[in-house]
Amino acid sequence: MRTPIFVSSLLVTALLAAPAPAQRAANGSPTTSPRAATAPRVLLHRTPPTGQWRSSIAVSGDRVFLSHAGVLESVPRGGGAVERIDDAVDAPVAAGPTSVQWLEGGSLHRSMPLPHGPVSPRPTTLLSFAPARRGNVALVGETLVSASMLDGIDVRPVANGPVIRRMSGQHVSAIATAGDDVFLIASGSVMRFSMRTDAVTHLASTGDGQGIAVDGEFVYWSVLGPGTVVPNGPAPPGAKVPSCFLDSTVYRAGEVWRVRRAGGKAERVVGGVEDIGAIVVGRSSVFIQQGGTGGLTFRAPKSGGIARRVGMFAAIATDGPDVFALDDKGDLVTFAD
Repeated sequence: MRTPIFVSSLLVTALLAAPAPAQRAANGSPTTSPRAATAPRVLLHRTPPTGQWRSSIAVSGDRVFLSHAGVLESVPRGGGAVERIDDAVDAPVAAGPTSVQWLEGGSLHRSMPLPHGPVSPRPTTLLSFAPARRGNVALVGETLVSASMLDGIDVRPVANGPVIRRMSGQHVSAIATAGDDVFLIASGSVMRFSMRTDAVTHLASTGDGQGIAVDGEFVYWSVLGPGTVVPNGPAPPGAKVPSCFLDSTVYRAGEVWRVRRAGGKAERVVGGVEDIGAIVVGRSSVFIQQGGTGGLTFRAPKSGGIARRVGMFAAIATDGPDVFALDDKGDLVTFAD
């Protein structure tokens, strides 16, 4: 005869409520458990991204600025009436406390005082740069800073003023700003350039740097690793392109690193993200985009952990607690970090 086993209902409740042991990422950092994320809220709907125009988002105070399908618009961050600002905008947009600035047609510098000032007239001269992706235009105060196509950074204090070349001789691929400092990926290094003193500080070495972002304490950057060739099998009969383009695929796993803005030892935040591109840093997360500046987007803890997919975004921006993104349906959405 077996002796019955009686288990207290209080004990069962306690066992069910006990937290699961924390998992750890490959770098030893504890990963975040899946959170019950709030569904993104739609601020406005536009046509789905097609790739014909680049999209960009910038945030300033209570306004969100969206450049999409060649049109620059703004909408209150809580939703509401949409304001159309400019056309033929196919370049990144930067917003500060008192102005929003952008490049019309890739080389005509325009600006508008906030909240609803008149748009500056079209300049008679073109800029010497044409940014290829988001992350190449930023503001230091009211000064527009852009990565030059081949040489240093271009600085334009006012919309119709002269262009000043800084850090000549450096190939700059991405920039971010904080205070009077410009943080940039240039010639295989992560650097800090002071707009006030012109001092250049080397912060870390990097390989094929892709994107850069900064918060109150750290500067973050993404880097592509060496390619790994994976065979696909023989090329189809009658292929009209070299078989090397059909019988193998090159995978390039990327990583995100960070270092303190004042300098120090660099540390890896997350790894194993294929085709890594631009990054955006929020209050607690780093958002990582594949394929340059748009596409499949991942989210990882800023302190280190595992990257998890969050959606297909053509553009993404954050001012800390709130994230704004243009999804593949053409919706400008917002959600909390």
